[in-house]
Amino acid sequence: MTKKEYYKLSENKKLPLRCPCLSNCSRNRFTAYFIGKTCFKPDSNNDEENMKSMGIINYGDSISKMLCAGEPVTFIGGNSSFFINDGCPEFFLHNNEHKPIGMPDIATHQFSYDEHYSESKFKPGESRHYTECPEYSLFISKKKVTIRKKISAKNKDELQREINSKCPFCPSNDVGLFEVHHIDGNPSNNEYKNLLMLLKAPR
Repeated sequence: MTKKEYYKLSENKKLPLRCPCLSNCSRNRFTAYFIGKTCFKPDSNNDEENMKSMGIINYGDSISKMLCAGEPVTFIGGNSSFFINDGCPEFFLHNNEHKPIGMPDIATHQFSYDEHYSESKFKPGESRHYTECPEYSLFISKKKVTIRKKISAKNKDELQREINSKCPFCPSNDVGLFEVHHIDGNPSNNEYKNLLMLLKAPR
């Protein structure tokens, strides 16, 4: 799955283009670590210390405190080949300093590499979107996160006309300061009856 296809799938699901739990996901870190080890070849047997020395996690962070769910990342590697399974699709999709030169940007959870392959040295497995990762499910359930969905331009125009470009609660008619509010406080509920155009709340 290419970036264009990946982002389109996110849009179709009415979700953020990229994984919202990426900054706190152990799957992403272990994927970067296992792949990065093929290039950096750290000396220590301590995975967390190696991740810190490789810049995958900060020295003040701990991998044990990050989101972790489902089957762990599997990595089998030798001197000239490797296979990784259940990796982070976002890691493989985007340019990353821990990706070997030549690894294509594809959203997948599997990659095999063999320096003796006659054509491309890297072979991706099946495509995967971040919503298929167990960490994303855990993130949504544990954090009780509500994903803000985009409000259509048509609905915004209708709301603007409904209030005649004047704030219902104050004399302001500065359209540039208006924004759409959700009556029930749920940013994912974009039913028209749940939307109201008001003056922007002070930040």
